[in-house]
Amino acid sequence: MLFRIVPAVPGLVVRDPITREPLIADGEVKPMSTYWTRRQADGDVLVAPIEPAQPKSSANNKA
Repeated sequence: MLFRIVPAVPGLVVRDPITREPLIADGEVKPMSTYWTRRQADGDVLVAPIEPAQPKSSANNKA
């Protein structure tokens, strides 16, 4: 499952464990892992689940 992971404090540098690049300030969509769980427990990041895209209703598309 994917989550939006955002640094908890503006200006805090939190590196992705795979790319070694810092997260962007607006956050990034990443799969949850033990690394991100530890960063969340330490208060370094905020984690929010990504809602799956809802398919468009075909009720309005009558032929």
